[in-house]
Amino acid sequence: MRLVRILLCAAFLASACGGSDDDETWTREANRLCTALERDLVAVDPPREIEEPDELAGFVAGTAERVAAWIERMRALEPPEGAAAEAVRMLDLYGRAVTTTERAAEVLAAGDEGRYQELLREADRLSARGDDLARELGVERCAFPLSG
Repeated sequence: MRLVRILLCAAFLASACGGSDDDETWTREANRLCTALERDLVAVDPPREIEEPDELAGFVAGTAERVAAWIERMRALEPPEGAAAEAVRMLDLYGRAVTTTERAAEVLAAGDEGRYQELLREADRLSARGDDLARELGVERCAFPLSG
């Protein structure tokens, strides 16, 4: 399911390369949070047979809520010196992707499948921009290749 891929891509913030003890602490804590979110999202079973758009909308909204909670936990970590602005921007982009996904769930529940698809494409674009920043920060697992 595309939404799960988008949200999982936003979920895999992991190891940064080298650096000070503060950098290593941030990396370790980010790894811990990302591992927990990964387990949480993998445990969520998407609806196999969807008869009503509101069933899918509920699943999408619930998944987005989990990722939003992860973003808030990530914001509580102190990013490495010199990378704080990039880390904040990355999480802002992921946050905007979650908000856009939540909006997609709302319009799907209202029956607008076309707008739902448009919003998912926008969320995917925002998430990809966050992934680009993650790569720049050396947190490669954030851009985990689930699109394959």
